[in-house]
Amino acid sequence: MTTASVTHHHIVKTAADLAPDIRAAADATERGRTVDPDLIEKLRSARLFDMVVPRDYGGLEVDVITMMRAIEEVAIADGATGWCVAIGVGTAIVSAYLPEDVARPIFRPGVITGGPVEPAGRLTRDGDGALRLSGRWKFASGSPHCSWLVAGALVFDGDQPRMLEGGMPDWRLAVVPRDGVQIIDTWSVSGLRGTGSHDIAIENAHVAEERTIPFLTAASAMQGALYRFPIVSFLALSIAPVVCGIARRALDELIVLAERKTPTGAATPLRERGVAQHEVARAEATLRASRALLYETAAEAWDTLESGGRLTVKQRALVRLAVVHATSSARQTVDIAYKLGGGSALYETSVLQRQLRDVYAASQHILLTDLNYETVGRVLMGLQPSSPAL
Repeated sequence: MTTASVTHHHIVKTAADLAPDIRAAADATERGRTVDPDLIEKLRSARLFDMVVPRDYGGLEVDVITMMRAIEEVAIADGATGWCVAIGVGTAIVSAYLPEDVARPIFRPGVITGGPVEPAGRLTRDGDGALRLSGRWKFASGSPHCSWLVAGALVFDGDQPRMLEGGMPDWRLAVVPRDGVQIIDTWSVSGLRGTGSHDIAIENAHVAEERTIPFLTAASAMQGALYRFPIVSFLALSIAPVVCGIARRALDELIVLAERKTPTGAATPLRERGVAQHEVARAEATLRASRALLYETAAEAWDTLESGGRLTVKQRALVRLAVVHATSSARQTVDIAYKLGGGSALYETSVLQRQLRDVYAASQHILLTDLNYETVGRVLMGLQPSSPAL
């Protein structure tokens, strides 16, 4: 067994071993609307945020399956915490696309990044040719505990977005220090409350061109297979395990509840009722099948990249399909668990109500929504994708 494989196995086990701490902090995370600070330090010390940072910079540079499994373990313990780890890991992929002299001081071991890639910002050039960034972004998950934030923006020439060959705007990801960002407390929501996904605002901040990368066409400065993923596909695979983890926890909680719950008017415990047994089996199959497709598709993509290839449009579409199907199946699983939980699932003390809110909140993410089925279907039927962000 190689040193790398030991490290990769160890990081998944470390994530699983943190489950008691994550569960213990879940209520504080929910109430505070951001991951409990003490827990953040434990996650940082466990090096979960270093998983995709290049080894040359002191990161772990794990394979994509290891990354997904570790994120899923965290999400089983708490969906909001799993989401923040996923966002921190996902945005850290930028480390491989920046010049080494820029990336190395930023992506030190233990540094946490986050931020929205939506091009809600504007990059303009001042008189000396330097870039200035302004804008306001929604859904900056994990922003309260980040040291650096990634912000999507369009480069403008005067009043119009700069256009590239092929008719696409110049969409960049800018990496900015936390102290240059205003966090606006907007995160009062139903699901994923503990993610601290507030709005952020930046006004006329200087950004060196070297701290920006083209979102859809960036070429990695690193050679590893991890950095040959199209960034959008990678981001989708980083957050998909969260919904799988949420669903797994919901089903596990329902099975525990069924041991002691006797529905009103029934003579036998829930677990002895045929309808409950039928629905639990159906939910288990739904979750396992979609999870298997997700990991199988990720593994096939990894094999292509590890052999030096690039993902075709169809492969990218199949990655998106697996991600969206996993999300849809996770919702179905949680729905079954919540319904079987009956009145017990209504209380704030019930994990089931939190899983229901969290899985539906996660499903609203643009990479996870059912609207992606149309884009995938176009590709499978021999048409061009309706969005370049595939």
